[in-house]
Amino acid sequence: LYVVLSGVVDLSMEVDGEQVVFGEVGAGELLGFSALLSQGSRVAQARARTPTHLIALSGQALRRLSAADPEVGHLVMLAAFETVANRLVETRKRLLSR
Repeated sequence: LYVVLSGVVDLSMEVDGEQVVFGEVGAGELLGFSALLSQGSRVAQARARTPTHLIALSGQALRRLSAADPEVGHLVMLAAFETVANRLVETRKRLLSR
């Protein structure tokens, strides 16, 4: 799991052999959480577009932190769900605008 402290990170996926950028992540946003949920498989690739500062937490570190302080775990979970919901809304808008 990564928390973006500053900068912009592009998110992309390979489609028909070509990398397609489908979104961006900025300060205060999360990325990499899907690997925590899906046993380490990547859904997308991330590449810094601008100089970027991140905080990295392994799945194990996040679980330890959540066990030690359930409120922190709850806040991380809410942030992850908010990120997923926002990306879903953006995806729907793109699909409907075509």
